[in-house]
Amino acid sequence: MKNKERNGNIELLRFVFCVMMVLYHAWYVRRGYIGVEFFFMVTGYFLAEKICRLNAREASRPSVENAMKEATRDVTKRYRSIFPYFFVATILGFIVRAYAQKWDNAAILLGVQLIPADFLYLQNLGFSTTSATGVLWYLSAMTFAVWTLYPLLRRHYNVIVQAAPMGSLLILGAILQNCGSLDAPCTFLFGWVNTGILRAFAGILGG
Repeated sequence: MKNKERNGNIELLRFVFCVMMVLYHAWYVRRGYIGVEFFFMVTGYFLAEKICRLNAREASRPSVENAMKEATRDVTKRYRSIFPYFFVATILGFIVRAYAQKWDNAAILLGVQLIPADFLYLQNLGFSTTSATGVLWYLSAMTFAVWTLYPLLRRHYNVIVQAAPMGSLLILGAILQNCGSLDAPCTFLFGWVNTGILRAFAGILGG
């Protein structure tokens, strides 16, 4: 009963923050973008819960190679569960944007060439994309952060969990100091550190 109640609370908060973000993009809520941090934190919470269970069942920690394989399987599973919906949303978003902005043939051809980078979540790694749905940066950042943190948690769970609060605050502070706001998902600090990925690390560590 306790788990069901807790998960029910999380689902309620998901709904609240979804509404907040929709209203933010409709210009009704000034700082609704902080809802993204909540979803990163939820990802971190469930990731830590999963790895805590795995570590409790095993007497020894996996090798680096096996931990990376586990991480790859985890993000692949996430990708497969989301991709059908993301595929449809990207195609529809591309068509609507092309029509609304009256793209000519050259612009449409360029967009078609960039769509594979959308499907591979490459936006936050510096690749050009169409980003037809507007959520691509989040998926890109979340996938990369989970894939990186998963093996670290599998091998050094206690160290990462103890350092996570301070690490999260330091990352968010660096973004605010350099960008003036957390709402800068596609900015590169110092020319190479993507703020969207940093937000993902901060949120997941905070969870």
